[in-house]
Amino acid sequence: MSNVKVIPNHPFEINCKMTYNDAAQIHQRVMRMWAAAENPGDFELLDELQDKLESILFLLKNRLES
Repeated sequence: MSNVKVIPNHPFEINCKMTYNDAAQIHQRVMRMWAAAENPGDFELLDELQDKLESILFLLKNRLES
């Protein structure tokens, strides 16, 4: 029998992980949307979404690694 003690994650960290996964899924959807974009407004929207999502993913990843 092992003497390893399992320490549960802090609820905030669990929520950060779930949010990271959700943001990553949305980021993948935005990447796929580039193929359907047709006008300059579409491209601007996708570029803005992609930048913001990458920023969110970066912040969450840094928090989870600290």
